[in-house]
Amino acid sequence: MSNNKGHGHVVPRPDGLKARCGGPGLCPVCQTEQRLDAEFQEMLRKQAASAQMGMDAAKKAGAEMYRLGKQALDEAGRIAASTSFEELNSQRAANAMLTAQVEALEAERDALRAACIDAVMALAHASNRFPEYNAAYESVSAAIARKEQA
Repeated sequence: MSNNKGHGHVVPRPDGLKARCGGPGLCPVCQTEQRLDAEFQEMLRKQAASAQMGMDAAKKAGAEMYRLGKQALDEAGRIAASTSFEELNSQRAANAMLTAQVEALEAERDALRAACIDAVMALAHASNRFPEYNAAYESVSAAIARKEQA
C-alpha cells in the first residue's frame, strides 16, 4: 500500500491536520469528522440563536430604559418649568387677568339681572295688576340703590 489516498486512510496535510480521504465511500474517520462537523455547526447555530436572543433582549431592555429615562427627563423638565419664577409669574398674571374678567362678567350679569327684575317690577307696579309685587318692587329697588352706592 504505497498509495495513502485510499478509503480508510487519511493523508496528513502539511500543517499537521488530517485531510479527508479520497476513497469512494466514507471511512470511519471521515464519518466521525462529518458527525463532529455537523455537531459543531449545530452548536454554532444554537450559539448564534442564543446570541441573537440576548441582543434582542438587550435592545428591548435598552429601549425600555431609554423610554423610562426620557419620561423621567420630561417629568423633571415639567417640574423645573412649574417651579421657575418666570413660569409662576406668568401663571399668576394669567390668573389675575382671568379673575378680573370673571368679576367683570359677574358684575354685568348682576346688573342685567337687576335691570330685568326692575323692569318686571316696574311693569307690575305701573299696571297695578299685581299689587303683591309693589312691596317687593320697593324693597328690590332699595337694595339695588344701596348696592350701587357701595
